[in-house]
Amino acid sequence: RSRSRSRSRTSGVAEDVTKPDPRSSSSGVLGRLPFMKLIPSLSSGLPSWSRLPFMKTLIPSLSSESSILRHPDLRPPIHPSVGITDRTNKTKSNIRIYYPAAAASTIQTPVPLFRRRLPEFVSGYLHVFLMALKVGFLRPFIDALLYLPLRLSPLNNAYLPCCSYGAPLAASKKPFPLLVWSHGLTGTGDEHGIMATALAMRGYVVACVHHSDGSSALADVAGERVYFDPPDFKNYDKAFRQGQIKVRVGELDGARSLVLRDPFFASSLSEDIVFAGGFSFGAATAGAASSKARGSKYKAAVLFDGWYHIYFEKYGIDIDLPKEMHSKLTSPDVPCLFVGSEAFEKQEKLNLKTKRVQALCPKPEVHVLGGTTHGNFMDAGTWLPGARALGLTGSAEYLETYREILNLMLRFLDRQAT
Repeated sequence: RSRSRSRSRTSGVAEDVTKPDPRSSSSGVLGRLPFMKLIPSLSSGLPSWSRLPFMKTLIPSLSSESSILRHPDLRPPIHPSVGITDRTNKTKSNIRIYYPAAAASTIQTPVPLFRRRLPEFVSGYLHVFLMALKVGFLRPFIDALLYLPLRLSPLNNAYLPCCSYGAPLAASKKPFPLLVWSHGLTGTGDEHGIMATALAMRGYVVACVHHSDGSSALADVAGERVYFDPPDFKNYDKAFRQGQIKVRVGELDGARSLVLRDPFFASSLSEDIVFAGGFSFGAATAGAASSKARGSKYKAAVLFDGWYHIYFEKYGIDIDLPKEMHSKLTSPDVPCLFVGSEAFEKQEKLNLKTKRVQALCPKPEVHVLGGTTHGNFMDAGTWLPGARALGLTGSAEYLETYREILNLMLRFLDRQAT
């Protein structure tokens, strides 16, 4: 078992295939009104003013190609560009797949940073915030007020660097490793797009699942909006989150099967080189998916700042999560990479349970990154100005920490893939 502490400053199968239009507007009613098309930035792709040099200061993601994807601190990329395609499974949830693109391919259909654009992305988190304040009924009105400013925002026109919809798959003499990724509670399948792009440039196929169980801030399920489903703390159902874990594991396994059987990928992948991974609630999901009681579907697991215990003293809630990771009989029996935040380490009960989970794994590799919070493990710091001032990230320099997280991940996966 290794441990490092950084204090650096510096249940479904394939059913449908979708290719979203990156220039499509949000599904809000206001966005479909005819007069909205008179505003170029609302009806076209990346406007010329978004390419001006000063915009790279305002929108960090526009410069993330050099600050993260091609930074010399990381293993050099093998593939200069990344292809993206979307699939849906039986639950009608979305699976976004990032893959190495052929060397000759060019970026012809850029991929927006926000799949359904900024207004819908904000709507999901606005719902979470307002529901916590018990004023969720205000969301539609605030959505309408924010729609136009968000559509006009330069951030609405930010694109994932080096990515293109439907680019041809790169050729390879050996199979590409496959990573199936689960997002966190109130998260989305978009929250690790930069991470997935960095991995794909280095020879991995990454399937990011957007869960349909009500744990996402906002999910598009069979064309319907599914907002975050908050628990009733006063009448808390102790089986609630474990039930979501069951659904999520099914969706993770479904994504694994879908990609392995997909004609586009099948000849370039091997079921023997598939990894499970996730962040927060997604780490709990990936850990449960790697349970020894479920067979050996995954060769190893990557677990970022995992949520392995639910504790709300005020309501008398004290629950291990997921059950599979807390039992010697069902804990993961594959190598596991645990990368955690200093903020989570300081939570006494959570830290105690996390160490217990780690001790039950046969080959745990454990890292806690100094000066970090939960938000340091998401892409948001690459595109949200003032993320640290807002308390989203910790005192450690965000980009350096994110590169360190990617390095730990790549070194671990590279070892397991051989």
